[in-house]
Amino acid sequence: VKLLADSVRNLLNAGAPHIVLACNTSHVFLEEVYKLVPEAKDHVLNIIVAVAKAMKARSVKSAGFIATEGTIMSGIFESVCSLYDIALTPPSEDDFIELRSLIEAVKHNKISDDICKRFVEILKKQANAACSDDIILGCTEFPCIYTKALPLLEGSGLRIWDPLQEAINILTR
Repeated sequence: VKLLADSVRNLLNAGAPHIVLACNTSHVFLEEVYKLVPEAKDHVLNIIVAVAKAMKARSVKSAGFIATEGTIMSGIFESVCSLYDIALTPPSEDDFIELRSLIEAVKHNKISDDICKRFVEILKKQANAACSDDIILGCTEFPCIYTKALPLLEGSGLRIWDPLQEAINILTR
């Protein structure tokens, strides 16, 4: 938290008008960062709030999501989305190992056809669990796989939500 707060403070001191934390999990610690750097509250664009607002604007009432186990266990996505009347279905703990494997594949630049197939399988599993075609990619690495897996998702009817992209959309309007 202190390192994150120091980074935010450095960005503010450098004149950054907006701060976007690309890591979804880092948002779990935002309130603690705000205690150390209260002036940051007016400058940090919360990507989880950004995706919730975008989903609300499209009348989404329920969705599934995938993320790191830390993000899932924190409940941050459910807490934020509930403020916008969106019910979320998290992955089961049984999926944590697979989710971690997918994240590590991106970190090691090993996005193979098999990784793409496994990614699509977990998206479809979450859609079934949530009884919704809307899925949030709650980890910064997942859009990297999503981009490569697009041909496998053709005709699936899934609507994929990227929190970071929704923040970018806000900043570029």
